[in-house]
Amino acid sequence: MELTFELGTRDGAPTKLHPVYDARQEAYSLQLWENGQLSDEHGPFPYAGDVVETADDFLARRGIRRLTGAERTDLYARLLTATGDLFYARCVLMLAEPQDQAAMLMHDEIQKLMARLPEDKWGVVAFRIEDGSTDGQLYPDREAAEAAQDDPEAYTTVVLPADPESWTVDRCLEHLDFMTHLRHGCMVLGVPVCWHAPLPTPQV
Repeated sequence: MELTFELGTRDGAPTKLHPVYDARQEAYSLQLWENGQLSDEHGPFPYAGDVVETADDFLARRGIRRLTGAERTDLYARLLTATGDLFYARCVLMLAEPQDQAAMLMHDEIQKLMARLPEDKWGVVAFRIEDGSTDGQLYPDREAAEAAQDDPEAYTTVVLPADPESWTVDRCLEHLDFMTHLRHGCMVLGVPVCWHAPLPTPQV
């Protein structure tokens, strides 16, 4: 798992969080990177949970949105990964909600595929809607990517290369949720109406 945590873009510039663990102080902190430069640091704290619980206030002071539930789980796992305790980090991910696990896996797979994709090459990758997994293969088009799967309707596709800043954990979660309802056949005017979905908030 890569440590850097993408939050998307702000004013056209990439915004990232980078978890840090100082073994000498046995302390955790969080670096905020904007447009490729370190702009602020949050911490140190004695526990990874302290960083996660106070991250929203830190981001709010910088005019940045709050973390979603999936992002908070993902950030916690990355903070633990920074210590080198990969077993504990994996345990945290296993205890996460299934939809959060799927979004985090899809995000990580996109990052890995993008990292090894030659500059002059592109293609389509299939992701399983239920768990965010992929066969890791690059196909020439969506039809070929879906045809290679055991159950094409259970998959969604992403064209690579893509802007890595746009495929945040939160975006993956939204995409998989949308595709889940689309597969149910329960979308009405872009809004899911099946029992799996929460009722939309009335706009007053």
